[in-house]
Amino acid sequence: MPADAADPPTRHLLDVAAGVLMARHDLGAQDAYALLMDTAWATDRTIAGVVDQVIRESQRRRDVEPGRDDDDP
Repeated sequence: MPADAADPPTRHLLDVAAGVLMARHDLGAQDAYALLMDTAWATDRTIAGVVDQVIRESQRRRDVEPGRDDDDP
């Protein structure tokens, strides 16, 4: 697990990002967390950077697709 994943603020955002992935891509919790961690390792980025990207993409989609609920896949 990337070192920053244990930081309380990062852990909260990690949970939020995992929730976005679970809702958007019909993933189970274990698969969502694994995807976030694998992406961090594969791209040599911090988990905070990966989480930030997921959250920004979710916000962008919501802005581009008015009326879209965050829980809609």
